[in-house]
Amino acid sequence: MGLKYLSYLVIVLSFVYILGCDNQQASYEESGVGGIIIDSATKKGLPGVSVVLDQAKTSTLTDSNGFYYIGHIGVPSSAGNYYITFSKSGYNTIKSFAILYAGDTTRRVNYAMLNATNSQVFIANNLIVSEYENKWSMGILNFYHLFVTNDSIWYDDDAVLLDSAGTNTNFSFHAGGYAQPVPGWDTRFTNLLGYYSQYDFDTLSRIDVGARPINPNTDFPTQRTNSFNAPLSQSPVYGFYLLGRYNYDPGYPRVYGLLRIENFYYDNASNTYKAVVDVKINRSEQNYFLLN
Repeated sequence: MGLKYLSYLVIVLSFVYILGCDNQQASYEESGVGGIIIDSATKKGLPGVSVVLDQAKTSTLTDSNGFYYIGHIGVPSSAGNYYITFSKSGYNTIKSFAILYAGDTTRRVNYAMLNATNSQVFIANNLIVSEYENKWSMGILNFYHLFVTNDSIWYDDDAVLLDSAGTNTNFSFHAGGYAQPVPGWDTRFTNLLGYYSQYDFDTLSRIDVGARPINPNTDFPTQRTNSFNAPLSQSPVYGFYLLGRYNYDPGYPRVYGLLRIENFYYDNASNTYKAVVDVKINRSEQNYFLLN
């Protein structure tokens, strides 16, 4: 009886140990994302915004101060790619891309939501773009809708992050329609506007062309930005014009925007280079990029 009891005790303790290991592993793989959504006009937190984490099929609402948090996200392996959709009646819907890391419960995604009836300026900060290696790389910028995607749907492609020399140097953003084999739209860029801090970019109201109106045919002479490498010592800023979208369908307005490359780095977890960018656009054919 003593031997049987001992054997039974060993089995139970082993089972408890296995459960404990699984719990530790589940805890390690859990992630979370939170932030604040503000009304761009009042600059106050916006309550009742629907926040949907698409792949995880989970959602929440912002609280009375505009804060939201989604926890207990089971992130596969070391990291996972997710889309977060923010929506509220009377405001523009925003779809953001985020990389969530296993064990990191502090990821923040913040946005200002604009009432689509009284503003056509749209802003997205801290979009993460991976270098383009194949059509499934998250290396595509959709300037019009302000999100990062892969190359599975060509009409999402306004710009792509490419290593033009194939040597892990000389990275740049190319127009989607220009960067073969990536299909997409022809986006035209200004020459380098300068190097801007986050504050200076946030307050940058226009592409400086002097006292005259902006000329889409001459003020955007290139189909790519200048080359850059990691690490960035300064954050370059370019203006852009969505020429391809306008040419394909004149129902599109002439859309101008500003691109700031906030950071560029090598990500050891994915073995790829990544750019963190800020984007501002105006969908009403105006060279003006400040929130109302």
